[in-house]
Amino acid sequence: MAEPTSAMMRYLAPLLTLLLLSSPALAVPRVIQHQGRVLVSGVNFTGTAGFKFALVSSDGATTFWSNDGTSAAGSEPTGAVPLTVTNGSYTVGLGDTTLANMQVVPPSVFIANNDVRLRVWFNDGAHGWQLLTPDQRLAAVAWALSAREAEAVADGSVTSAKIANGAVTTSALAGGAVTSAKIANGAVNGSALAAGVISANLAASGYSGVATGGIVFGHTAAETALTNSGFVAQTAFSVGQTWTPMTGSGAPTARTSASSVWTGTEWIIWGGMNAEGVAARLNTGARYHPTTNSWTAMSTTNAPTARNGHSAVWTGTQMWVFGGRVGAGIGTLTNTGAIYTPATDTWTALPSTNAPSAREGHTATWFGTGMLVCGGTDASGVTGAAGRLNDGATAWITPATMGARKNHTAVANGNYVFVWGGEDNAGTELLTGERFDILTGLWIATNTTNCASARRNHNAVPVGGQVYIWGGYDSTGAVLNTGAIYNVGAQTWTAWNTSGAPAARALNVAAWTGGHLVLWGGVDGVGNALDDGVLYSPALGTWTPMTTTLSPTARWSAHHVWTGHEVLVWGGSNASSTFTTGSRFNPNTTLWMYVRQ
Repeated sequence: MAEPTSAMMRYLAPLLTLLLLSSPALAVPRVIQHQGRVLVSGVNFTGTAGFKFALVSSDGATTFWSNDGTSAAGSEPTGAVPLTVTNGSYTVGLGDTTLANMQVVPPSVFIANNDVRLRVWFNDGAHGWQLLTPDQRLAAVAWALSAREAEAVADGSVTSAKIANGAVTTSALAGGAVTSAKIANGAVNGSALAAGVISANLAASGYSGVATGGIVFGHTAAETALTNSGFVAQTAFSVGQTWTPMTGSGAPTARTSASSVWTGTEWIIWGGMNAEGVAARLNTGARYHPTTNSWTAMSTTNAPTARNGHSAVWTGTQMWVFGGRVGAGIGTLTNTGAIYTPATDTWTALPSTNAPSAREGHTATWFGTGMLVCGGTDASGVTGAAGRLNDGATAWITPATMGARKNHTAVANGNYVFVWGGEDNAGTELLTGERFDILTGLWIATNTTNCASARRNHNAVPVGGQVYIWGGYDSTGAVLNTGAIYNVGAQTWTAWNTSGAPAARALNVAAWTGGHLVLWGGVDGVGNALDDGVLYSPALGTWTPMTTTLSPTARWSAHHVWTGHEVLVWGGSNASSTFTTGSRFNPNTTLWMYVRQ
C-alpha cells in the first residue's frame, strides 16, 4: 500500500457548517461541526483513526486555535483526537470538549480574523501522520448572517392574524428556525395551516403516527420498505459496536477443525469433525450470505473425502482444499485435495503430481499466484517440507525445506510468506521464524532481536507491511497475553503495548478491520471458554473492551472471517458443546436517518 498523499486523502469542504451561539451579544461560533472524507490509496478508509486540527491564517503562518492548544505558527498539534471513520466519512465538533484532546474554540478567533482556515492531520495507524491539503476556509452559512435580525423579533410578536392560511409549510422553514419563544400562545392552529395537510400526508401512505418531516432510522441508505413509503435517507451516524446473531436456518452441522474462506460476498465453511474429540469426519459444507443472513448447502458431488485437520485457501474465484486426516477412528493422513468453484457449485480434484507428503497441522497460504503448503505432521513426524502449486499448474513444485514445525502461523506479505513460532518434533515451542521468498523459492531466517516469545497456536494478523503476533501457549503450556510486531520489509520487531490488553488466551478469534485488531473468545489457562474481547487501535496504541450484548456463547476455535465491515464468528467448542450458532460483530455500526417527505 502506498503512503497516503493529499490526493488520496481529502475532506468535503461543502459540508463545513458553523453552529451559532444563541447569545445576542456574540453571534459567533463556539463549536464548528465539520464533516470530512479520507481515502487511503484511493480506497475509502473505515476504522478508528487519529486526527489533529488547527485554525490558521490564510497563509498558514499563524495558528489561531488548535485542538489541544499546542500548535504554533501552523505546526502540528501534539495531542490527537480519535474519531470513527465509516466508508471514508467522519464527523467532528471542533471545540467539543467531550472529545479527547479537544478544547473550546474562542469567539475571538472569528471576531478578530476575517479569513480563518481549517488545517487537518490524519493517521490511519499504518502510514503515520499526514497533513491533508489544502486548508479549508470557514465561512458562516447564509442564515447566520441574519442572526441578529432574527433575535430582534420580540417574543410573542407573531400572532395567528399575521399568518395566512396555508402560508407556513415545511419547505418554507429551516429546521428548528422557529422556537416557541417567538410564537404567541395559540398562534399556530388549524386555521393557520392548509386544511388537512397533516392528515392527508399520513393517510396517503397508510400512516397514522409519522407525519411529513417525521424521522425513522434504518441500517442502509437504500431500504426499500422505507423509500417506498416516502422516506428519504438524509445522513448516517455511528452507534458504536454491535453483535447481530446469525440465522441457524441451513447452517452447517456442528463441527470442529473445519476450513473456512471469505470470497468477497459469502463465507464458505467445509469439512471437519462432528464434535470435539469425536472422529466422525465430514465432507459437507455451506455458504453464508451476509446480505440475506442465510445459508446455502454446498454440493457433495465429487467433493473430497471427509476429513479434518486440512487447509483451505481462496484464490479469488475458487477454494482449494488440501491434506488433513481421513477415514474412521484415528484415520490416516492424506495429501489429496480438491477445488471448489462457487459460481457453479462444483468440485474438481487438485493436481496430485509431486504433491507434498500427506500431513495435518500444516499451513496453506495463497500468495497471489499460487498456494504454499508448509510444515505440519507427516508420517515421519513434524516436518519442514513444503509444496507449491501455482494457479493453473498441473503439477506441484517442491521448494527448499524450512525448519520443521507444526501449530505455527503463516502470512503472505508482498513477495514473502512469513512463518513464525509453532513447535518442533520434541514438542518444544519455537522462538524462530522464516520468510519464503516467492521469487527465488528459498527460505530466509528472520531476525529474532526483540521478537515475540516462543509460542504455538497463537495469532498472526497482517496489518499493512507488518504482522501482529499475539497470545497462544508458551513452553510450559500456559496461555499468553503478550506479543510483538514484525515488519516484514525491514525485518525488525517492535514491542506491543500490553497495558489494557485482554486476559491471556489461545485459540481465539483474531481479525484486522482496517482500523482495529479484534481479539475475541478463546480458552484461558485452566480450560475455560471465554466470551469477551477487545479492540486494539495501532493508531492510538489503545485497547477498548468489546460489547458483550448479543455476543456468541463462550467458545474456542471458532471459525471467523472479516468481510470488509463485519467479523463473522460461527461454530467452535467449549468443554461440553460444539456449536452451530454464530454472530456478526460490527466495530462501528452505522444507522441512517430517514425523513418523511
